[in-house]
Amino acid sequence: MSAAQPPSEVREALATLDAYVRGALSLDELIEWAEQLDVAPTADVWLQHVRSELANPLLCREQAMALVREYLRARRHE
Repeated sequence: MSAAQPPSEVREALATLDAYVRGALSLDELIEWAEQLDVAPTADVWLQHVRSELANPLLCREQAMALVREYLRARRHE
């Protein structure tokens, strides 16, 4: 695990995903956030996967929660 601080866009993404898991963010808000991320280019592969999977208006709550938990687990183990 690296001691380096992740870029601000990744820190913001982690905070947003944590907010969704805690119930502070609705599914619609999560999807809207991911769609907004899709506009700005990023070099972070993890963040590219997060936004491409979560920017799906057909995503159901169960799928979203599973994806969010997996993305959080994956990022914390890097």
